[in-house]
Amino acid sequence: MMDNETSIQQYIIGGLYLLMSGAGFVGNGICCATLIIKKLHQKNSAYFFMANQCVADILCLLGVGMYVGLVLIFGQMPNIHRIMSMCFQVGWWTSGYFSIGLATTRLFSLKYNEQYLQETYFFAVVTWLCPFFLSFTFALHPTPINGVFRDKFTTGIFVTDTMSRILFCFNFLHDFVVSNAILVINTLTGLFVRKVSVQVASSLQHTQTRSLEIKLFAQCLTTTSILMVICYIYCVVYFVGYTLDVIEFFIFHFGWILYHSICPFVYLMTNGELRNLVKQILSSTE
Repeated sequence: MMDNETSIQQYIIGGLYLLMSGAGFVGNGICCATLIIKKLHQKNSAYFFMANQCVADILCLLGVGMYVGLVLIFGQMPNIHRIMSMCFQVGWWTSGYFSIGLATTRLFSLKYNEQYLQETYFFAVVTWLCPFFLSFTFALHPTPINGVFRDKFTTGIFVTDTMSRILFCFNFLHDFVVSNAILVINTLTGLFVRKVSVQVASSLQHTQTRSLEIKLFAQCLTTTSILMVICYIYCVVYFVGYTLDVIEFFIFHFGWILYHSICPFVYLMTNGELRNLVKQILSSTE
């Protein structure tokens, strides 16, 4: 009876993994395809980072959401574990850097002018190479199949030896620094827009800057804060020594999957140009 209840529980949670990841696939796919079809990712560093972040998020959702969901439903899948492990690690290491790149270019484009986005495009491409090679190097390190990444986030067997503990702490520090860096940059952007909003004399311009301020706040609140919460849970689970059960592990992963799934929808809601282009593409296919 207990095994039957456990199986039903795993089927339900596995289905939720697949459902949430599928929604993220759709959002990231639409956003990325629009940027590529309309060639917005060329000669514009902000859209360049946005397109790459969508790809990185898809890899994360594939390696965490889809794969873990399938394993919960069908059991271990050694034939695809290696490729899923690489997708997960490449997406994990690059997504945060692309978020920083997007936040930074947006800040300076607002502070200076739109020409800045074109002038820094080459720098953006060079910057893109750094996290790519870093992530590829880590992706070559095999992830144990026992637990499907579970041991990376709990005090399981994967963190018993010294090297594993060092890697675990490095992973946490990496996420902590990245998430806080994004938060600081977005906060500076919001403060700058707030300052401009106060200085603008025209009521129309004031309304426009006020609208931008609200959108930036909403984007920061719905994306960066989620990543921050995940990072702090990550820390508590490790240092307190608490091992998560399947439901608690799902709740922990839920925030992570939500972060990688919600970003493109936030971009579409807060970026009128991108939203209109999506409508054009969808209407042309009818």
